Amino acid sequence: MTGIDIVDPTRVTSRYPQEWLDDVLSVPVIVEDVLSFSAQDRSFDLVTCVSTLEHIGFDQATAREVTETVFERAPTIDGQASRSSRSASTDQIFLDVIFQLLEPGGRLLLTVPVGADRPVIKQDSLGLFTYFYEYGPRSLQRFFQDSRFTVSKSSYFEMSSDEGWLDIPDMAGFRERSSDLQPYANGCACLELTRV
Repeated sequence: MTGIDIVDPTRVTSRYPQEWLDDVLSVPVIVEDVLSFSAQDRSFDLVTCVSTLEHIGFDQATAREVTETVFERAPTIDGQASRSSRSASTDQIFLDVIFQLLEPGGRLLLTVPVGADRPVIKQDSLGLFTYFYEYGPRSLQRFFQDSRFTVSKSSYFEMSSDEGWLDIPDMAGFRERSSDLQPYANGCACLELTRV
């Protein structure tokens, strides 16, 4: 197992229960932006990207000496420290890297929030503001249309304030629905992509 992250895990050890810490820190982590990662000479049968792709292209790591937060985020909703958009090629570059990482027949397990099909703003656990991309039917099609992969499984879930996450048949009800400034996404798409 190998991790790729823009933040060195030793900077966030307080986020883990003490009994997990040795196990967490024993996983080798490449501290790099996955979009610029050179996947040469690497071959994995499985890659997971859980609740992460929506942040790629928005979040930037702070300098190591900054201890208040590991991400450059804005203290106010109008702040300039957080990016409010990302490159339209982010998902394509991500899939390019994943294709290089996976051996033929290897799988990508991917989860992304679904809703407004645009960047939405969130307030994080420290009270700072950041954007992430909330996928919709149009943007999610990128994963179904890449000929290097087949979507072998797809599941969709909707957050209910009464019942928690509910399994739903498709994303039809999420068009134009935003989770701006909500504590969690309205919905989630879970995809399994298999490299051809």
